[in-house]
Amino acid sequence: MRPAVSARDAVGRATARWADGARRHALAIVLVTLPAAFLLGAYAVRNLGLNTDTGAMISEELPWRQAFLAFDEAFPQFGDEIHVLITGRTPDLAERAHTWMSARMREETEVFERVWIPGSGAFFERNALLYLDVEELDSLLDHLADLGPWIRRLEGNPTLPGFVTAVDSALWDAREAPDPVLAPVLNLVARTLYRQERGWSGEISWSEVMRGRPANLPERRRHIIALPRHDYARTLPAGSAMDRLRELREILPVPVGSVDVRITGAAAIKHESIGAATAGARGALLLSLLLVTTVLILGLRSARLIVACLITLGVGLAATAAFAAAVVGQLNLISIAFAVLYVGLGVDYCIHLSLGYQEALAESGEPVVAIRSACGRIGSSIFLSAITSAAAFYAFIPTRFTGVAELGLISGTGMLISLAVTLTVLPALLTLLSPPASRFTMGASPAGSRHERPGSEALSVMRRHSGPVLVVAVILAAGSALSIPGLRFAYRPIDLADPETESVQTFEDLAREGGTASLTVSIVVPDSAAARRTASRVAKLAGVGETATIDQLVPSRQVEKLAIVRRVAETLSPLPADESPSVAAGAEAGPHVRVLEALNRLEASLARKGALADPETGVAARRLRTRVSSWLRDLDRWPVETQTAMLDELEYRLVGTLGDQLSALRRAVHPAPITRDDLPADVREWWIAGDGRERVEVRPDRPLDTRTRLRSFVERVRSEQPDLTGVPVSDLESGRVAIRALLLALGLAGTTTFLLLVVQFRSGRAALLVEGPLLLAGLLTVGLATLLRVPFNFANLIALPLLLGVGVDNGIHMVHRARTSSPGELEPERTSTGRAIVVSCFTTLASFGSLALSRHQGIQSMGQLLSIGMVCVLLSTLIVLPALLAREEPSGTTMGA
Repeated sequence: MRPAVSARDAVGRATARWADGARRHALAIVLVTLPAAFLLGAYAVRNLGLNTDTGAMISEELPWRQAFLAFDEAFPQFGDEIHVLITGRTPDLAERAHTWMSARMREETEVFERVWIPGSGAFFERNALLYLDVEELDSLLDHLADLGPWIRRLEGNPTLPGFVTAVDSALWDAREAPDPVLAPVLNLVARTLYRQERGWSGEISWSEVMRGRPANLPERRRHIIALPRHDYARTLPAGSAMDRLRELREILPVPVGSVDVRITGAAAIKHESIGAATAGARGALLLSLLLVTTVLILGLRSARLIVACLITLGVGLAATAAFAAAVVGQLNLISIAFAVLYVGLGVDYCIHLSLGYQEALAESGEPVVAIRSACGRIGSSIFLSAITSAAAFYAFIPTRFTGVAELGLISGTGMLISLAVTLTVLPALLTLLSPPASRFTMGASPAGSRHERPGSEALSVMRRHSGPVLVVAVILAAGSALSIPGLRFAYRPIDLADPETESVQTFEDLAREGGTASLTVSIVVPDSAAARRTASRVAKLAGVGETATIDQLVPSRQVEKLAIVRRVAETLSPLPADESPSVAAGAEAGPHVRVLEALNRLEASLARKGALADPETGVAARRLRTRVSSWLRDLDRWPVETQTAMLDELEYRLVGTLGDQLSALRRAVHPAPITRDDLPADVREWWIAGDGRERVEVRPDRPLDTRTRLRSFVERVRSEQPDLTGVPVSDLESGRVAIRALLLALGLAGTTTFLLLVVQFRSGRAALLVEGPLLLAGLLTVGLATLLRVPFNFANLIALPLLLGVGVDNGIHMVHRARTSSPGELEPERTSTGRAIVVSCFTTLASFGSLALSRHQGIQSMGQLLSIGMVCVLLSTLIVLPALLAREEPSGTTMGA
């Protein structure tokens, strides 16, 4: 039987003594650690929060972050807000939904701290015509001149009976002279009757009638901005506001399907990101535990050994979570994955020690000796693996990327906790549970022996053909290195969010339309004069589309526009009182009865219309009469209750928004001259800070849909105004911080692990043997990521340093076993070491792979890249490293110290 530990292995001897002490006090250790783990887990659940602010993942000490925070202090409404976008089938429906919903939101002050309605309210209703171009205003005047008689007829009674009276009057007048409005109105009524008869949606848009043209998308859209009250005692701080908005959306007083209400904004994206991230992390953790347990069953083949490993894993996970709660307090969208990472990595130490115990038990037959022997023989490599893995995580702490720095702190400490728990709790559990030796014979076996472990012959082939293996490895490394320029980096923090959520989809749609702040930067200047100078200078820069200040909200050419509006008002002068239309007959009856009577009057009026001056109007009248007759015949087929509902719905379809539009038009024809001081306070605060400073907004001349365009736009504006801020600046600089963090962490992790290997093995060659395959694995990972179009982003850039820490563990175990084995056992794959490497790689792969199933893009991409990397690490460890070991010791002698 080989010695339990080399005489020169001080760490191995120390771990053997430590494990022997844990064995002697096994019952006390278990009785203390299990309740302690429960209490630590409960503490973590109660105190460990989640912060989804992607900006908070970058150090606040950076100048551009300080500029962003100063801007946020001056204009807090640009921070954690919710945007409600209301798009109607017609402007009338959008306005009705917008008015109702904004009023409800303003009433609920316990849910919404502030509510803004951009471009709406009494001020804009009164002065809406001044914001039109002069040419558009002239065109509207001409159209309203034709529409004026209709408006005068309808204002006194904007109901269906009043509308029928107006049609009857227009038909009478049309016998003498053409009415340019009558034919279009009759066609709209006919179309509405036809659509309702067939169960289709559709109503008359009186705003479009008054414009004289169909409305475009901006005219059919309304916007509400709300600052929610956050309840940080809840997992979802903005949950009350989001829930209430969804409730209001369901009870809008408009026809179903006529209005689309979508929710986005920073607070909404964070809210849905928290849900996706927590659900993804929770699901990934459960799946990880399930898959790891499955791999342990296949790899360990001992129920008692599996139970011991899982208990040890649980104790370490609880302690790590409690450490995170006490030191960090809040997880971010990257560090939330720490639990899955711990499961995937922490179980490795359990596997190596457990299989080492089985091997030693098979040799000695004495559990006491086996525990001491396994810990002495493997303790040194486990200790070094934990230290190098922790170093790989800790390498992110000095970076300005707070998001991964926190993950590095938590997971690096978790590796040290896992080391302590594995060397303390696991020996105690092995003592109490006394798992049997493996049914597989481990150790050296002659080729072809029936006891030879499956797969060892294949690995031996790799060692015998080490030359070709290494040539292929070099070729693959060179090819992967050439693919690095094609690697894509997703530079926007929003790329971490779940793309299927409503808030992200709405944000992306608005970005494509140019309607979000992701396309603009802001410059804060001392006063209005500076704002005008800055806007003028920046507007001349290449790549700038336009600049805006609060002055853009003061209409231009007001004298000319006011003169036109006065002529519009004269066109709409009300009729004398004795000429005002009377209320339709039957007003005392129920509403549906009046509607039915009005339809019958309309049919009769169309029947006796006589010859009309305009042939087109005559065709429209005949078409409408056919539609009215058909609709009334269809009405008779239904029961009374259905008829009532159909009549009410028809009145809404025909004149439901008429009264609102007439009132809005009447309010809009009496504006007054506007200055900056006349702008409402809730408009001014978007442009002027409380201390008098003003904001200049800069918009690019094309979408910032590539990193090159983003960098070019930001740098050009920055050359003129260094203190600019905004989402494009944050996106660009966050990407730079992330890439610098990756390079710094890789450098620190690589240097630290190499030095630790040199100290442990007392040999630079042995250290290079371990790190050589890792370089290949890293290059292969980058190459496969490029080939499979898996982009790097803020979440998964930790993968390469992490794979360095994970991969080095396998190399440490392999080289350590080769250096401490006797000549007949040089091939570590024929021992528990090789089997432990395979099992631990598969458990890590299973754990990381569970992250790839998350709905959250950041967590998902982390799982994808780590899974790709683990496959590369496994292949490099089991194929390339044995080949290197064979080239290192061609004579088959034991590697010297």
